[in-house]
Amino acid sequence: MLKKLFLFILTMMVCFSCVSNAAALMQSEEDKIVTNFKFLALNEINVKTLISSIDGIKFQIVDELQKKGKSSEKINADSNVLACELIKERLVKLLADIKGKDPNNDIYASYVKTMRIWYSLEASVVAETMEQTKVSKGAMYLIKMAIRLLGKPFVVRIPSCGNPDEAIGAQNALKEAAGLYDKNGKAIDRNAIASMTHRQVSALEPLKESHVYRASQINPIQSFSNLEKEVTELTRICPGGDPNFDLEEARSVFMLAEVKTTATSPKIAVKDKFGFSWKMKWGNEVHTEILATRLYCALGGRYADLKYNLGAGKTLLVLAPENNDENICSTLEELVNAFKNNGIRNFKMMDWVAGEGLKKDSSGKLLGHGTVDEGFLKKYNIKKKYLGAWYVWFKESSVSFNAPCAKRLGAAAFSDIGALDSRTARGSIIFNMFLMNFDAKDANSKMVLLYNPASSRFDIPIEYQHDLGCTLTASVLEKLTAGEINELDWDWMAKFPGFIGFKVGVMYHPEAWKKATYADAMWMARKMCSLDPAVFEWLAKETGWPEFAQSLVVERMKARRNELIDVFNLSSEGFKPFPINRNLTIKVPAAAGVIDTPVLNGIISPASESLSVREAEALHPEGIYKTTSRFDD
Repeated sequence: MLKKLFLFILTMMVCFSCVSNAAALMQSEEDKIVTNFKFLALNEINVKTLISSIDGIKFQIVDELQKKGKSSEKINADSNVLACELIKERLVKLLADIKGKDPNNDIYASYVKTMRIWYSLEASVVAETMEQTKVSKGAMYLIKMAIRLLGKPFVVRIPSCGNPDEAIGAQNALKEAAGLYDKNGKAIDRNAIASMTHRQVSALEPLKESHVYRASQINPIQSFSNLEKEVTELTRICPGGDPNFDLEEARSVFMLAEVKTTATSPKIAVKDKFGFSWKMKWGNEVHTEILATRLYCALGGRYADLKYNLGAGKTLLVLAPENNDENICSTLEELVNAFKNNGIRNFKMMDWVAGEGLKKDSSGKLLGHGTVDEGFLKKYNIKKKYLGAWYVWFKESSVSFNAPCAKRLGAAAFSDIGALDSRTARGSIIFNMFLMNFDAKDANSKMVLLYNPASSRFDIPIEYQHDLGCTLTASVLEKLTAGEINELDWDWMAKFPGFIGFKVGVMYHPEAWKKATYADAMWMARKMCSLDPAVFEWLAKETGWPEFAQSLVVERMKARRNELIDVFNLSSEGFKPFPINRNLTIKVPAAAGVIDTPVLNGIISPASESLSVREAEALHPEGIYKTTSRFDD
């Protein structure tokens, strides 16, 4: 029924004579988590009011935690409590800084960052209390989504520029992002920007946005491993951490903690051998999140969740001991049934379970691949309480680390409170459209309070795009899926009089993107074009896709990178297009001397026509030629 309603709306929207006018319907609050956030002017009276308010909010949060029976130790370590304390501390300092004088740009920037922490705090509280909705939100909501998905390339767009080497002028200078700095670290005000060219403005860096972005140049391929090292070191020394923590060891075995019955994609909460929390996930995002988070870091993202694809033979899950007090699944049969009852369509747990070696009881009930014995306990160094528990192997999954060194708050404001003036938020339109992300919204961004060894506190607020799974999308309403390699268009941008459009349908359209200038987009385009082919090959390899799929993804990403050079006239800066094979054909030997062709003329072949694709899809149940849609009947 939902699918038919979506398709009906799509058909009706075709009748709209001008999709760009219809886009006015999209000025909606559904993109935000906190829809009534009040951003007060910076003055002494308002700061005093805010200090009083945050004291009241902290009292309410502590009271709720006490009612839940939380200990004082856990309450003091709660992320929302820590956020309240940090907000108050920053406000008290701001009050002293502005007492009897007008605030300067740095003070105002500090105030904006403080209020962004407050926004994420409110978003955290909202997320804990709101009900998860799995059905339509009403006709207008569906119409808005239909406009966005059907309206490509008219809906998501940026202003065009006749000549990037002409001066911007005083009027356009007012539209540029705030807080920009030249290569010498000198702040550039809007008066100076007026006499600069679009190209020169695009080269300015948002140095004060270090809570989101790393401006310093590093090897892109090392960016993710550098983050791994940072998280590992902080996890070893932070409160609640473990001095022996090791990421590779942590990924060797997981223990089931909870089935996420309210999630929109199949996932469970698990613990590693150190007792830290991870999320394990199946479905059509198990590869895309890996690629997207690493590209995010390669382009300068300050922080990201550490995500990994676990292929065949690497995904070991220990179920709960029998008759456990928490009523957690202790057999594979119970895990399968938990997903049958949680409302996620088109997901069958058994499609993802390794088939060989499964054991059943006398009644045919699925138990697992084996039980934990003394040798298992010693090999993986897990708690003795799991002795006798069943374990399960999967064909593949992805896992995401909830690092104890990063206290999570709620969503980061993508459409509010400073984001509209942020070069990183505005320029992120290129990153997201490059990956065909149709699900960029507040709720898929996050703020964490990172542990600070210098202060021994969680007092470094960092924002990042959190949920990047809905990328490489087939963004039409009858599919709404991710990981569609054949759908990653070679050409993804279109020039029109006055604007440049993106050939990507989106479900959400952050306000920051609507403020993006040509210079904002060119800033990110230059960073994308600075990546060499080895980076794209590394990204593809990390995903866990079969090699033939990796090869095609690399060609398509290189083609999309080449188009940025053309659209933003970056050839004048020395950027050259990479050689591209749009008719990539991959032939591999098969049985009896037959030659198999998993990729033909730049397209992954259907499983019915390629043995390699059939074999790959046996280990990748989400599909390789086409991925499974959550909306298919």
